[in-house]
Amino acid sequence: MEKKIFNKKFLYFFLILLSLVATIFIISKIHNNSLVSRIAPTPLSFSNQIDYQKIVPGVSSKNEVISQLGTPLIEEGNTIEYKSSSPNFNHQIIFDQEKVSFVKEIVTLKEKDTKKTQDIIKVYGEPKKMLYGPDAEAGFYLFVYPENGIAYIGHPESGMLLEIWHFPSTDTENFISKYAQGYSETRQMRQ
Repeated sequence: MEKKIFNKKFLYFFLILLSLVATIFIISKIHNNSLVSRIAPTPLSFSNQIDYQKIVPGVSSKNEVISQLGTPLIEEGNTIEYKSSSPNFNHQIIFDQEKVSFVKEIVTLKEKDTKKTQDIIKVYGEPKKMLYGPDAEAGFYLFVYPENGIAYIGHPESGMLLEIWHFPSTDTENFISKYAQGYSETRQMRQ
């Protein structure tokens, strides 16, 4: 009789222990899934894309740009420029058959407080490609999200941005040949 009571106690103990382990396992899975969803990049939509004045490359027309931004400061061929807060560089918009094909947004000290590399990473995740260009010696690289149509020249440690580039979705090879001819996948040493 004593052996049956011992077996029943052991069986109850084992079932309670098994239930406890299963509960902990389920709770940890639920917690991990919610943690992953908080860390994962925000899904893309036009409403949460980092844009320049609501201009969408490949979609916006020249007339829409001028209506949105006013008369350009400079207009030469298929490129128009608008004043930025930089004394040396203007925002550039390039057209292909009257549609916006490329926007170079200049980020200056006034805007650096509000736009950082982390803002772009938060929306798009880690960059797909890093390219070396004329500012590489100073620690500024071109970080590219070709399929998302965005790239930026930034400093990875400080989070500073110099430029944000907007363009229609493409692949890395086409991006480099069309927009980043002066950039390379390997660091070029100056002599």
